[in-house]
Amino acid sequence: MLGVQLVAMLVLLLLPCYAAVEVGKIIQVSGSNAVQINSLVSQRRHELNSLKDKIKGSSKGFFRSSGISSSQRKELDNAFENLQSAVNDYLICNTCLRYHLNDYVDFDEVDQSPGGYKGVMVAINIRFQGEPDHKIQMLNLNVMDRDMNTLRKISGIHEQAVHMAIDYSVLTKDRTSYSKEYIDICFENLKVDRSWNSKPREIDADMSIEFGMPSIASIYKKSSEKIGKIQKKLLRADTELEAIVKQTLFTRANADNALRDINEDTYAKQTILCTATIVVYIIASLCQTLWLKRYLRVHNYL
Repeated sequence: MLGVQLVAMLVLLLLPCYAAVEVGKIIQVSGSNAVQINSLVSQRRHELNSLKDKIKGSSKGFFRSSGISSSQRKELDNAFENLQSAVNDYLICNTCLRYHLNDYVDFDEVDQSPGGYKGVMVAINIRFQGEPDHKIQMLNLNVMDRDMNTLRKISGIHEQAVHMAIDYSVLTKDRTSYSKEYIDICFENLKVDRSWNSKPREIDADMSIEFGMPSIASIYKKSSEKIGKIQKKLLRADTELEAIVKQTLFTRANADNALRDINEDTYAKQTILCTATIVVYIIASLCQTLWLKRYLRVHNYL
């Protein structure tokens, strides 16, 4: 898992950046009805997607006006308007920032991407100053496109830094339509404690957003080459470390054997010395006993 995160971070660092913006933002506490609005947005989005699937299943020409009846078109428009209304309330209720892609990456640059791919890579780096009080509040990050689809969402942020990359596909065919493409970056600073006197805190955030062209073929090749070189260095370092560990284990094994031999030799010498001392003591005691017995006989005491 750590290796995957390392590679992802390297790709973000190697990503060619066409434009970037840095901004400091105070993430205010979301409105009191924020949780209900979030649920309503999810509900409206589910209703719209279900209706699309239903019409798509009943009509082969779902994406053609001739394949949809007027009643179905009206249902779709109503569902989309309901979702848009809920999302507007969501944007007002939370701390949101909107960025139009055309302000940072020109349509010609998108249209001239190699390999026929059309899209913009967006790298978002956020550093929070201080942490939310997790007992009474929860901090979420939600990134949406112009169609109100969730591109990325992180719930319950505990880290002080967040990094993410978004591959924004551009489906429009002309500059006018492309000028309407945008992303909304929203922070949900929700109160989760129900006590009336709890006060969630505002959170300061420093954010940098980089807009670049993926140019998948060329960028992947260059990134792979650089990452390959780094991997080779890591493998070389791993090999050297493994050799050091093996040498250390070998030295330790030899040292253990030497210490074991010294301990056994010391024990053997100590055993011999103790045995010799006991034997000498027994012989000396026996000699004293025999001399005393002879002495008493010579002097007629026995």
